[in-house]
Amino acid sequence: MAELSQANEIGPLADAFNQMLTQIEKRDKDLRASEQRLKDILDNSTAVVYLKDKDGRYILVNRWFEALFHVSQAQLVGKTDYDLFPQERADAFRANDLKVLAAAAPLQFEEVAPHYDGLHTYISIKFPLFDAAGVLYAVCGISTDITERKRLEKQILEIGDREQARIGQDLHDDLCQRLVRAAFASNLLEQELAAGSLAQAERAHKISELLDEAITQARSIAGGLFPVKVDTGGLSSALQERCTKVNSASDIRCEFSSGVPVSVGHGSVATHLYRIAQEAVNNAVKHASPTRIAVEIGGTEKTVSLTIHDNGTGIRQSREESDGMGLHIMEYRARMIGATLEITSPTEGGTIVCCSLPRESLE
Repeated sequence: MAELSQANEIGPLADAFNQMLTQIEKRDKDLRASEQRLKDILDNSTAVVYLKDKDGRYILVNRWFEALFHVSQAQLVGKTDYDLFPQERADAFRANDLKVLAAAAPLQFEEVAPHYDGLHTYISIKFPLFDAAGVLYAVCGISTDITERKRLEKQILEIGDREQARIGQDLHDDLCQRLVRAAFASNLLEQELAAGSLAQAERAHKISELLDEAITQARSIAGGLFPVKVDTGGLSSALQERCTKVNSASDIRCEFSSGVPVSVGHGSVATHLYRIAQEAVNNAVKHASPTRIAVEIGGTEKTVSLTIHDNGTGIRQSREESDGMGLHIMEYRARMIGATLEITSPTEGGTIVCCSLPRESLE
């Protein structure tokens, strides 16, 4: 009887144990299936996906990462960016990872990584990962190659700049010359009419004045469309001329200075720098109500900086009153030439726009 009672007790326990094992096996199978689905998604993604711990050591990379950088996950796990990339690039990646860790929130960066065919530009979305206890333990990154897109955008922008330059050159060489000849003919007509004491002489004089104004305006437009002539004075001359025009057209004192000699051997770089300064000055004049604007080129042996400093109402009001498009184009032009653009409002007021780039980029 005792044995039968014991068997009756063991039976339900065994059934419960078997059910528990079945549930564990099912959860384990579901987990493996889920992990496989995630792995398939990561490995078939054309984005570079990676996971690093708080110290920057790799935990996981996808197949596309392995293919691009010629390293397997097994080789990379436990290593850092400094084991894979040049120090300058590794420093940049680590700095961005630390920003994510400090913010404990997703952030977006534009990053550059070396490939076998040169440098590629990526848009990287980096976000923190937390364990079950809510403790941040890793940074995950998803990086998409935008090199081709940037190349096309740069071409479009440079085509626009070249077309503007062509129109400016045509205005200067053709239209302005035609207007000059018309003004000369009008002056002769005025003299002839005046010699004959005819009343139409005053009308001819007015026509001559209008033609002179048209010539001045056409030359001004031509200069704005084709501002930088690298072989004659270059960027400094163009910036000096920009300041002179602001002085003549307003009560604002606009001054240009150059602390270091700067020779720009690449026309598109000079044009981008000029357009950044032009937009910054125009923003100040239109939206910030300054009395003084300083445009300066300075730098060191390795870097060159273009700074526009005004004493107006400050960046916040300026941005609120403008449509913002000019600021985006300034930032875009800076990225096109490998420069960094910072726009700040100092405590004493006004706005500082500073564009810095490696001196080697000017060649």
